[in-house]
Amino acid sequence: MSDSGGSPFPVLGANDTFQPWWDSYENKTEGDQKLFGASEEQIAQWQASRIYAATRNHHIVGNSIQLLFDQKQNPLDTTFRSGGKIEWVKYRDALRDKVKQLLDETSRTKKKQNARQWRTLADNGYIYKSFQLMVDSFETLVKEMKNCGAESDVPVSLRGEAMFACFPRYNQKKMENDWDEDDLSDYDKIMAEAKRLAAKSHTNAIDEPPGGPPIWVKAQGSMPNPPKQKSLIVKEEVAFVGGAGFPPRGKGYRGGRGRGNAGSGRGGYQRSRQGRAEGQNGSHEQKDCSRCSRKGEYDAEWLAHNECPGMSAHCDICQRTGHFTQCCRDKKVKAQQ
Repeated sequence: MSDSGGSPFPVLGANDTFQPWWDSYENKTEGDQKLFGASEEQIAQWQASRIYAATRNHHIVGNSIQLLFDQKQNPLDTTFRSGGKIEWVKYRDALRDKVKQLLDETSRTKKKQNARQWRTLADNGYIYKSFQLMVDSFETLVKEMKNCGAESDVPVSLRGEAMFACFPRYNQKKMENDWDEDDLSDYDKIMAEAKRLAAKSHTNAIDEPPGGPPIWVKAQGSMPNPPKQKSLIVKEEVAFVGGAGFPPRGKGYRGGRGRGNAGSGRGGYQRSRQGRAEGQNGSHEQKDCSRCSRKGEYDAEWLAHNECPGMSAHCDICQRTGHFTQCCRDKKVKAQQ
């Protein structure tokens, strides 16, 4: 029987393990009608040619397979010859056993390496530049874990601990306060949180100092989700003159007993006049947005679904992204130079 022809055979992939690949190989052999009625040696010859074609370029087993092929081709080598004839069954079994040996050894090594990676991340963490890079890295690590069959060696809790350890300290503290203890090792929930932070440009970057809040939190205030800002209202008291000629006491009975409508004590009418004066001078006005100079800071509910246009703007002064040029803190310094 010729070495060429027959059904297409699955080429051994870079991440393939032996048993699934060999099962597909046997299915191809059993379904090939050209082998019906063939002798065992003829079938072995066809199988050997297919194994060689499928594995000779593999980065792990290719060199060893080529050595066996060269032995078979050498008329002076009796490893696979008897009476001058090639023993195809023996040659085929040698190819199969070599592929299995090398792939199994590689799989065991990869399993140990993958499990060691998870443990190292759980113990020491890793500083990523962004949450998107963290998501991509862990998705690749999970894929490698499944390819090498290391799922039983890496408990689900260890996966969660490893990813949690890679979060910035600020986010860890927030999760510890907001989540149940069991959720802190829940890989799926932690991955969902990382994807949520990666979805917006102003929360994706990780550039905080050790233990400190990220830049986007500093821009909004001390809280990651600041409460809705309300405009300050200066309450005015009515200068009511009581029966004895004194104004009423202020809130909490702090109003002083002044003289007539002027009032000389703490609080009372005198304080209300001072409050009105401050309101007229603009001391209670809201701050403008530090990124786009919008009048008044953005509402927290609006920021939950949108982002300030200054977040994606590029500054021509400091050459950074995150605010308009006219909002740059270095503007005054450059003007003085």
